[in-house]
Amino acid sequence: MSLNFVLSFNSILYNLPFFTSAVFLDVITVKQAYDEPAAKTHFSLEGQVEFRALLYVPSVLPFELNKDMFSESSKAVKLYVKRVFINDKFQELLPRWLTFVRGIVDSEDLPLNVGREILQKSKMLSVINKRLVKKSIDMFVDIAESGEEEYMKFWKNFGRYIKVGVLEDDSVKDDLAPLLRFYSTKSGDNLKSLGKYIEEMKANQTDIFYVSGDGKAAAARSPVLEKLRALDVEVLYLTEPLDEMAFQSIGTFQGKKLVDAASADLTELLAATGGESVAEEAKAQRESAAKDYEDVIEWLEETLKGKEVSKVEISTKLTDSPAALTQGAYGMSPTMQRYMRAQAVASGQEDMLGSMGQMNQATLEINPTHPIVLKLKNLFTSAPEAKPTKDFAYLLYEVAALASGYSIDDPAAFASRVSTLMASDAVAVAEEAASSGPSDAEVVDAPPAAPAAAAEPVEADAATDAEEAK
Repeated sequence: MSLNFVLSFNSILYNLPFFTSAVFLDVITVKQAYDEPAAKTHFSLEGQVEFRALLYVPSVLPFELNKDMFSESSKAVKLYVKRVFINDKFQELLPRWLTFVRGIVDSEDLPLNVGREILQKSKMLSVINKRLVKKSIDMFVDIAESGEEEYMKFWKNFGRYIKVGVLEDDSVKDDLAPLLRFYSTKSGDNLKSLGKYIEEMKANQTDIFYVSGDGKAAAARSPVLEKLRALDVEVLYLTEPLDEMAFQSIGTFQGKKLVDAASADLTELLAATGGESVAEEAKAQRESAAKDYEDVIEWLEETLKGKEVSKVEISTKLTDSPAALTQGAYGMSPTMQRYMRAQAVASGQEDMLGSMGQMNQATLEINPTHPIVLKLKNLFTSAPEAKPTKDFAYLLYEVAALASGYSIDDPAAFASRVSTLMASDAVAVAEEAASSGPSDAEVVDAPPAAPAAAAEPVEADAATDAEEAK
């Protein structure tokens, strides 16, 4: 235990006489599990409600929270009434997202025979709760202002609690939003705050874009990023379901709307970054492609009905990929869908899985200039009902689903279609090699021709023979 920390508590003990020796020993007992705290604060409130408190943030995650982030065995804040210990497991004293904060509170107003039912009805407790939450957030802000290196240590240990706070405590989500950190398409191995994102965003950009995935690498591979990368627009990576739920709770940050790149309409962004003429040209190209592919789109929608595809449309997000699977504004990302399925199974509510699927009718976006999509169009034109044509459509959908982070329902059928495609390509290569003929093979395998210089002696000998004949 740090000597400086003990001395600081000694000064608190001297300046705040409500701390009896027993209370002080309680603080020291709690402190023994940690090194120097990441932050600490002590304060008092007088007026309608009178209480004093000492709070601190551990420098490491408490042991009991390693396996269960909301462990009931975690003794966060000890409650005293008139210097008499009451309890250390009152959830009403601090919200559960502050389970990791440690400290003590001594109230002069609560009755000594305080119980859970009395606490739940106490207005005084509500005042104490709000003040403790505010002081805790102030500590987090102080850590962030002390430097990014120190804050990264805090974020590594307690970042998930901040996200839960954004999600569960509507009254403080705007205070917690600046404390969030994420990877992005431009941050490399560093994390970035929403405030830093806005500082570096492109001129006239009105939205904060994000994409979800099971980890940083998976999010970075999403095909919906292609156009945004081409426009040099930064996109945040949301790598766990908690990130998405927190973003949905925040909605906007400093006047900028948080937008999922998979469901974004890039028309306004094109107009903002390239001008109205660029946006109008892109719109005209999309409308022309939609008209050109009208029959193909209608056929794809009918063919992929059993794959939970609600519609097929020309994409404005793709530049290199043939297709991508996206959700509408109110749909769930593939990461969130997997999380909801896992929750339903864990809680024994598997019957909810069917209704969840009905709520997530995906959109298949196709790139009209990609060779694979052009090949599908040719197959449709020549034989729309042929099995190879339909298999090609299924394969396009399944590749788009996997690239976009979704799982496919029938991996065996997917493998069979891929094997068939590989076999047909192998046959085509063999037929091409056979049609080339042996003469071509002889030319290829023949040794290189003799150098031109070797022909000069032959010409000289011929000239000598002609002289002798004369």
